[in-house]
Amino acid sequence: MMEQRAVQNTDQFEPQGPWLPVGLPSLPDREERSRVGPWYVVVDELHGPGCRFTVDLWPDVDEDGRLVFDIDRTTLEWVDASTAHEVIREARRASAETPEERVIADRALRIGDVFAVWLSAAEQLGLVSAAGNVARWGDQVAQEPPGGLVDVTGEARVATRAAVDAVGAGELTEADLEQLGIPSSAVEETPGSMSAT
Repeated sequence: MMEQRAVQNTDQFEPQGPWLPVGLPSLPDREERSRVGPWYVVVDELHGPGCRFTVDLWPDVDEDGRLVFDIDRTTLEWVDASTAHEVIREARRASAETPEERVIADRALRIGDVFAVWLSAAEQLGLVSAAGNVARWGDQVAQEPPGGLVDVTGEARVATRAAVDAVGAGELTEADLEQLGIPSSAVEETPGSMSAT
């Protein structure tokens, strides 16, 4: 009988450092991120006047470039949809550099949209789980972007597709990691992997 998939060593799933998609500043270690952000916030449901977000600590990447979440700390938060759209629209506008980005800033929220959310935006959105980790708002970090959030939907979708594809396809190349915004320094090389392309 032919083996269909290589047996995975559980050590390879250990976090190697924060996921850094394009547009995000360098991020502090995991413990500091749990206090001041960013958090990984996904639009999970839109129903009438409500918007439900899935809120996770910002993920790390494992040695194969997959996102690693602390699922024991995932929360679901219902917020006012119009307030959420306004906060997100203003943050998108604050970081828009091209006419196309300014048009996209006004786009309605969609299920599956993903945001990196820092303290100021967490407070405006009413994300209790994120805000509850902080003793006082004076703990904000200097790297917080304008508007307190960054839309990382495109990069998150690519990372998710890559993780699903990797289940059957094997290890990611340096080009794959670069496209995903994962620094090669966050990935430990193993014999025969990550060869120069």
